Amino acid sequence: MKYLKHLVSATVFASLLFGCSGGDSSSGLDQSRTEITEESEELTVDEPSAPITEESEALTVAEPSIEIIDEDEELFVDESDPVEQTASSFKVTTPNGGQKWTTGKSYAIKWTKGKAGATVKIQLLKSNKHYKWISKKTKNDGKLVWKIPTTVVTSSAYKIKITSVKNKKVFDKSNKNFKITKTGGGGSSSLKVTTPNGGQKWTTGKSYAIKWTKGKAGATVKIQLLKSNKHYKWISKKTKNDGKLVWKIPTTVVTSSAYKIKITSVKNKKVFDKSNKNFKITKTGGGGSSSLKVTTPNGSQKWTTGKSYAIKWSKGNAGAKVKILLLKNGKAYKWITKSTKNDGKHAWKIPANVATASTYKIKITSTTKKKVTDSSNKTFRITRGAGGGTPKVTLSCTPSSFSEISGTATCTLRLSKKATKAVTVKLSYSGKATAGTDYSGNKTTHTISAGKTSNSWKLTGKSDTKTEGNETIVINVASVTNATEKGTQRETLTLTDGNSTTPTVSLSCNSASFAEISGTATCTLRLSKKATKAVTVKLSYSGKATAGTDYSGNKTTHTISAGKTSNSWKLTGKSDTKTEGNETIVINVASVTNATEKGTQRETLTLTDGATSTTLRVSSPNGGEKWTAGQRYSIRWSDKGAGNVKIELLNSGQVARVISKSTKNDGLYKWRIPSTLKGGESYRIRITSTVESDDFDSSDKNFSIVEVGTIPTVSLSCTPDSASESGGQ
Repeated sequence: MKYLKHLVSATVFASLLFGCSGGDSSSGLDQSRTEITEESEELTVDEPSAPITEESEALTVAEPSIEIIDEDEELFVDESDPVEQTASSFKVTTPNGGQKWTTGKSYAIKWTKGKAGATVKIQLLKSNKHYKWISKKTKNDGKLVWKIPTTVVTSSAYKIKITSVKNKKVFDKSNKNFKITKTGGGGSSSLKVTTPNGGQKWTTGKSYAIKWTKGKAGATVKIQLLKSNKHYKWISKKTKNDGKLVWKIPTTVVTSSAYKIKITSVKNKKVFDKSNKNFKITKTGGGGSSSLKVTTPNGSQKWTTGKSYAIKWSKGNAGAKVKILLLKNGKAYKWITKSTKNDGKHAWKIPANVATASTYKIKITSTTKKKVTDSSNKTFRITRGAGGGTPKVTLSCTPSSFSEISGTATCTLRLSKKATKAVTVKLSYSGKATAGTDYSGNKTTHTISAGKTSNSWKLTGKSDTKTEGNETIVINVASVTNATEKGTQRETLTLTDGNSTTPTVSLSCNSASFAEISGTATCTLRLSKKATKAVTVKLSYSGKATAGTDYSGNKTTHTISAGKTSNSWKLTGKSDTKTEGNETIVINVASVTNATEKGTQRETLTLTDGATSTTLRVSSPNGGEKWTAGQRYSIRWSDKGAGNVKIELLNSGQVARVISKSTKNDGLYKWRIPSTLKGGESYRIRITSTVESDDFDSSDKNFSIVEVGTIPTVSLSCTPDSASESGGQ
């Protein structure tokens, strides 16, 4: 009853002061906070232009608003004077000086709770000045797991400051500085994805260069395509760590703007990096048959003055005619035609007065719809047609694999144009296959005669009695005389072993991650061919996730029957109430009977924690509330990011109802509970980002929903919703 008295008093006071105006109660504290935006993976906090000192006010409280509170909610009025706590009662314990933390990884910030009240706010200080908010409001339970954003700069002058939300005089900070470094160790020694690194727009069916700094990743790396920060496709499971890989995007890749590239050392899985921000992949044509699209030249072509070339495009909805402009450095350089038939092709003889440059593009625009336009995706080159310049050498081999038992591959060196002098090219051969033993024809010096444009030779497999498995042959251009190498010319061939009769075993799982809350991943052992005997494979499970506790299905012995080629099983997440963060499951092939392991077979999966999320945090209902069917309540959450969220009602861990498939991520949703909803004491609210599906949070504990008629309710209404100040009622 004392809570109801406070409520009635507050209501009467508000009525006298403001009049009964209805209105939404979602203003106030939530609206006064600095907005937090989310960009794909990382949480970025808008920071003030001037540094905030420790003494600065961290929180601004807006004007109060009137809100009707369920009589079962606790109404807390703090009438005590703020008293500064002693250092021993509220204390930061970790990090407290000397630690070395790394961006991109998660760490536990710890403190003694003292007399700080129910909630605290946590700051990252740099040189004893505010640098970044870690949390503006979190439960005072002595621990917060923090994944350090990759945007945090390397420094050894960091401290953690924790302050009571209720009483700003109650605070503590780390005794001494600790250090934060970049993932991979920082500096020029760290592996780093440089292209694509955010904002690029790539198209299926075209080739692009993935680039990175080599760092200390060892001789080889593996490259993944991520979609919404989850594994989507292997680009290469093993490639030379030379800082560049040309990738032709398969046409099967779906259109999305949530892609990133992840590159990991094959030797050390802890050495990895991924694109800082998302890039986009679209289908060839950029929007279907209705879009005008330049197809030739579309990047990297080399055209010559005085010669004729075909400019090509997809007609789209540009109308009957188009105009064609030559751009140089992104600016108009020369009209090719101000009006030509929109038939998808225009022959252009390049005038002799066009300057040599590698920054040209073609722009085609509808003559009737100026917004219907397109330009070459990348620049192309125009050179003088006087016949000068040095020819360039390229290397190619076909087929890309051949048998050790008398199989052959033909390799060719080609010049971009005829040379006036003989061109000498020296090659080097490497790889697992041994030149002279496993194959012949490994000639190292080749000459292209003056006036010619190519030279070819043949590699031939040499049969032996050893069972070695497939081996690689790598051919590199070592030096060129009287010409230049076009970029880096390298061919990697596969020499297949003709003597192997024993099948090889490979391991794969259909998903790189699955949820601890009833998520699943199917893993499969496959043979390279049918076995004449049953094949037994023994597995080992490791990683941070605990088999049997965090997931089930961790069967260690699997049998592939004679005449079969595969065996599959399922791993299933097991829900618990612990907040553990994402954990890894590592599956290794321990032994194989009646077959051989194909190299080193290992799968690393991520078990996402259903009890926590990286950004979203449900604050109401969060456990113990009693709500009544037919009444309206406020669902609240913190750490508002970009995009929308989905809100679900859970009953005993299962989805009982979708409250909203998509609503604005503003921290507040007014929900009128359906009067037909069955009562129960095992309800929770789950909120999930529609931008990042692995960004979600649920109520910490169960709350109750009481059926209509079980408990009497109090409601307040005013009519009409406006009144004149001159005697209106």
